[in-house]
Amino acid sequence: MQNKRHHHVYYITFIPLFLMLIAPQWGKATMTPTLEHFRALADRAEQEMSLLETTFEGEQRAWNLLESGEDITTYPSITKQHRDEQYASPLERYSMAETRNEVLHMRIEAMRHRFYNTVGNKNVILIDLSEQKAAIIEDGALMMHYPVSSGAWETPTPRGTFQIHSKQELRVSSQDVPYRMPYYMAFTESKSHGLHALPYLGNKATSSDYWYEALDHIGRPVSHGCVRLLPEDAEALYEWAEVGTPVIINS
Repeated sequence: MQNKRHHHVYYITFIPLFLMLIAPQWGKATMTPTLEHFRALADRAEQEMSLLETTFEGEQRAWNLLESGEDITTYPSITKQHRDEQYASPLERYSMAETRNEVLHMRIEAMRHRFYNTVGNKNVILIDLSEQKAAIIEDGALMMHYPVSSGAWETPTPRGTFQIHSKQELRVSSQDVPYRMPYYMAFTESKSHGLHALPYLGNKATSSDYWYEALDHIGRPVSHGCVRLLPEDAEALYEWAEVGTPVIINS
């Protein structure tokens, strides 16, 4: 009986010691999945942050083009601020990323709301005559720039706020020597002024001498008042724009 009691005492003494030895290893094993989980969440949140920042930058550029004609951003980068900070744990990193994403969501909605209230549409074609560029604004954010050729000094392109009134895949002028204007989108009610691809004479653009001359005119104001674009740009814009899309032309 005495030996059995000694064995019991031995086991009772050994068990707490054993638990103390394995506790640190067990703690690490149970913490590792949690840390990895928050690292993965932080990675996903930071990917979302990068996409949100890109959208917000596009909105800033669109707004500043509309307001001042400058293609600039005015807010400091939240993504850069997030990357420059040091975090005590993956949980803190994830928490800060989520907080910043909420800030970006609010800024995007506020900027989009301001743009829509000013223009009345989320999609806009903005023509800068001084730069000879067309800015394509989609959902309040700058998406694309296209080089253009606007009206010459003696036949200027009208300035102001217009809209797409009609679309024609091919418009033929009424001049004595008519030329063809692919992807024509009239921005005046009379249809006398429009956005279109480089014009050409004859039945095919590739066989027209005027076509090759016109290629050199992109980036220079030489048209009769319309806004000319390169063929591939005009086609893309024609597919994107709808009747009613605002066209803002300024210098």
